[in-house]
Amino acid sequence: MRQAEVGLHFHESFGASSTMQPFNIRFKLNRIPVKRQHQAVDTVFTQVHVLFPLAAHLLSFNMMGIQLIKVFNSLIQSNQSQLLAVKSIVNQTPGSPPFVVFGLPGTSKTITIVEAILQLLRSNPQARILACAPSNSAANLIAERLSAGLNTDQLF
Repeated sequence: MRQAEVGLHFHESFGASSTMQPFNIRFKLNRIPVKRQHQAVDTVFTQVHVLFPLAAHLLSFNMMGIQLIKVFNSLIQSNQSQLLAVKSIVNQTPGSPPFVVFGLPGTSKTITIVEAILQLLRSNPQARILACAPSNSAANLIAERLSAGLNTDQLF
């Protein structure tokens, strides 16, 4: 794994530069997406239990009683933890604490989120869903995957 190297490719309009010419590059953390996520949580949710719910705040239901769903992405069908996450999200009542899907790169978080959003829209076409991601590229990937099945009126 390349943890200390970065590969770059320059557009031809950059000029005649040698492929061996060294460049100084600085990577800066963009705090704006994180600030926007905090603003969204601060302005939408006023109850303390939203981010740190106690057992009394959560709905208790038997996972066997959750409705069966017909999946959009067949990869979900064979992964029980992803399927359980999708079913749990779909079966929550309005006002429930939000779900945070977290995992290492390559653990199919995007597939799970996209499937959950499509399932929610299948069960309620008028649903309004806010999906947040820790980076612009992650948010773009979710939007890109959703755009395959949603029109511009449904995806904003």
